[in-house]
Amino acid sequence: MKNKTAVGKVNFPCSVKRGSVEVKIYRALRGSSETFTVSHYQDGTRKRAKFAEFGKAKTHAENTAVKLASTDNSTLQLTGADLQAYRRARQILDRINVPIEVAATNFAYAQEKLGGVQLTTAVDFYLKRCPAKFEPRSVKSVVDELIKAKTADGASARYLDSLKWALPKFAKAFNCDIGRVTGPEITDWLRDSGLAPRTRNNLRGAALLLFNFAKSRRYLPKDHDEIDDVALVKDRDGVIEIFTPAELAEIFDCAGDLLIPFVAVAAFAGVRNAEISRLDWQDIRFEDRIIEIKAAKAKTASRRTVPILDSLLLWLEKQKKDSGPICEYRNVGFEFHRLTRRINQARRRNWAESNGVSVQQLALNQRSEERRV
Repeated sequence: MKNKTAVGKVNFPCSVKRGSVEVKIYRALRGSSETFTVSHYQDGTRKRAKFAEFGKAKTHAENTAVKLASTDNSTLQLTGADLQAYRRARQILDRINVPIEVAATNFAYAQEKLGGVQLTTAVDFYLKRCPAKFEPRSVKSVVDELIKAKTADGASARYLDSLKWALPKFAKAFNCDIGRVTGPEITDWLRDSGLAPRTRNNLRGAALLLFNFAKSRRYLPKDHDEIDDVALVKDRDGVIEIFTPAELAEIFDCAGDLLIPFVAVAAFAGVRNAEISRLDWQDIRFEDRIIEIKAAKAKTASRRTVPILDSLLLWLEKQKKDSGPICEYRNVGFEFHRLTRRINQARRRNWAESNGVSVQQLALNQRSEERRV
């Protein structure tokens, strides 16, 4: 009777709260007797304790609530929908063996960094650029592999030289996995290079070749399109000039026997420099009065023929050989640099003779100018 009197005005289930912790007390009637169950959640598990008297049940509930509230949040009471959400989260994370607090920390960090972008969107973007099924490859390793492959495929020495010049520059600028290189980064690098527009476009072309090779080797996804964001530069510096007969005569006078066939074909046939470098004497068909530029040697990858005019025929017949390249220089650009110096020296000598300046005085004047520069 004492117990019933103490319980008289209490509505069950009743709760004992301490901070955010709640412990509930339930009453059960069995005939003339009654029992009181103290219930709470700890570590996701429901804990129960039964008492025959309400006073003892209440004391136990209060002690439990105080204890749980003082455990520095290491024990959390979950009820209803919160408990179900916790259990679903725990089941999902158990599959990848990640603690729930680690998952919450990583998610919060990602959302703070991403701002309004959804985490799933960021993951899809990353996987598109760096798919998990693709092996990460550094830019340098792909460059080395590409040059090795082109060498094995029998690419021309001139073509390989151009790759060996451009691609190592790209690898040095982007010391990372190839999948992490972005179009805007390439654009900034080219703009900051200080190179001429045509050279910048050549570097872009080398990067395009590298990305396509990486896709063919499955180091990048097929839809990788970062290079599409790198625009070609308008080349306004390449003004085409026409040499006068006197200027062309100067070039031939200073060119030397090994360079004359190259100069003659460029001057009188209008063939591209790179194509001339690939020509063999067997491509010069004197009997048909044509130059045959085969598809493998043409920039457009299509065969064509160029007529041999009388002026070109005269120069080529002086240097005619049965076989071999018509230009034996690997670095034609450097030879034209030397040719330019010889032409300028010849012009200075002619000027000195016309103005009565001795060779010694001309040399002294030239050294003085070089020191001022």
